Amino acid sequence: QVPLSRSYVNSHVSRVKTMFKWGVSEELVSESVWNALLTVPELKRGKSKARDALKKQPVPAEHIDPVLPFMHEPTRQMVELHRLTGVRSRSLCLAKPEQFDTRVTPWLWRPRHKTEHLDRELIVPLGPRARKLLKPILRLRKPGEYLFRPRDVRKDHRYREHYDAGSYRLAVIRAIARYNRARKKGQPEIPDWHPHRLRHTVGTLVHDGYGYEAAQAILGHDTDITKLYTARRLSLASKIAAEIG
Repeated sequence: QVPLSRSYVNSHVSRVKTMFKWGVSEELVSESVWNALLTVPELKRGKSKARDALKKQPVPAEHIDPVLPFMHEPTRQMVELHRLTGVRSRSLCLAKPEQFDTRVTPWLWRPRHKTEHLDRELIVPLGPRARKLLKPILRLRKPGEYLFRPRDVRKDHRYREHYDAGSYRLAVIRAIARYNRARKKGQPEIPDWHPHRLRHTVGTLVHDGYGYEAAQAILGHDTDITKLYTARRLSLASKIAAEIG
């Protein structure tokens, strides 16, 4: 059995602390218990037997393009939009028509994101290729409907109304397996890759071509305490989206 990674252990310890913090707020747990938990330190690099997870790597184009024809349409659309925008998988899975402002150029997408509970807004400019991909999808969807739906693959009530990070990843892995089974003699086998690595693909592309600040602007990394995007960063992200997205 592969030992758990240090980051995985630390993330679970953090969740336990958060759970007990909630318990204190609801008067279900003594505050002394939570205070004691706060003294539990994170595992430090080289100071425990836990392994360090490998750094996430971009997905090369030669591992993406051959697999696209083996994906069902919703998954293929998600992957193509993912590699153009670099958003997180959750934002992609929860995309709805009302999140897109199509009255401006470039279009502006205000997706669900992990820091929205802190009243921070994420704005993703959409370049010409992303707009071309989204136009027919938006025409088919009513406000409140999810753009990418598993039930569109098979008309079955058992399928959910939207993907989540797990089902999105599984759909990609199954498409890779279909490609590997169908590949011709001499064609290399494509290893499994996680859709979240497409975010690193975009980040690397922008960093190499435009610099560190540009990568932050495109990926929506929070460098401001009060809001995710200043006008300057949005302008920079819009310029890059127009060129590569």
